[in-house]
Amino acid sequence: MDGNLGPQRFVAGVDFGDFVVWRRDGGPSYQLACVADDAAMKITEVVRGEDLLKSTARQILLYRALGLEILSGFTAVWWWTRMAAAWPSATTR
Repeated sequence: MDGNLGPQRFVAGVDFGDFVVWRRDGGPSYQLACVADDAAMKITEVVRGEDLLKSTARQILLYRALGLEILSGFTAVWWWTRMAAAWPSATTR
């Protein structure tokens, strides 16, 4: 349940396909690194942008596969709009 956007539903294989877990160069993917890092640091809540909702769905699959507790989340959809209004040059970079 997203603390801002409410219930979200993504279906693996429909809303997104297979995703990389371990990179060809021998390192973990972004998705796996996020999950492992959050677990190691005992993170319990996270704030993310709306553009990361599908990444969140992938990470939830990894949390479940690894037997980890899923984080509470809050999507900050207003952040970029407020930042752009406060600093118009931020949108031109």
